[in-house]
Amino acid sequence: MRKMLIPFALCLIACGCEGETAPAPPSDHDLGNLLFPSAEHEIVTSLPAHESVTDSIPDFTWVQTSQPIVFVGVFDENVQIQNARVVNVADNVWAWHTGLGTGREGFITFAHGRNVVDGVIQVDAPPRLLESGRSYVWAVWAWDASGRTVTHSSQEIFFTVE
Repeated sequence: MRKMLIPFALCLIACGCEGETAPAPPSDHDLGNLLFPSAEHEIVTSLPAHESVTDSIPDFTWVQTSQPIVFVGVFDENVQIQNARVVNVADNVWAWHTGLGTGREGFITFAHGRNVVDGVIQVDAPPRLLESGRSYVWAVWAWDASGRTVTHSSQEIFFTVE
């Protein structure tokens, strides 16, 4: 079952990206709304908190959704959503999802997740540390059991690594 969830979760977030440009740092001026506005429930998050400064190996906490498919992503640019899909997957630098079989929904350490390179989760190696002096955004969302509908969504949370 675990081996089936990993490709399934990757399929849910992956889509083609057009062209390569240097990533702009994320900004916190547009944050504050649900990442997926069509989600029925808001996920309340905790650390790293909005505009916090953290070390390069943060922990992530949120109120559990009890959904079978949950995804947490760290992006080096604001997350862009179109038609209920992430379109800038190349800006996703770290990810965790329930199919990895690590951590527990509601609380994960940085070590529970994996690096993401060009929209693909690197499952064979532990994650590299986030870069000191850089800003990131993180968010968490969940799908229904069919994997078709985002039922829960957090806001984007802006943070800086010291």
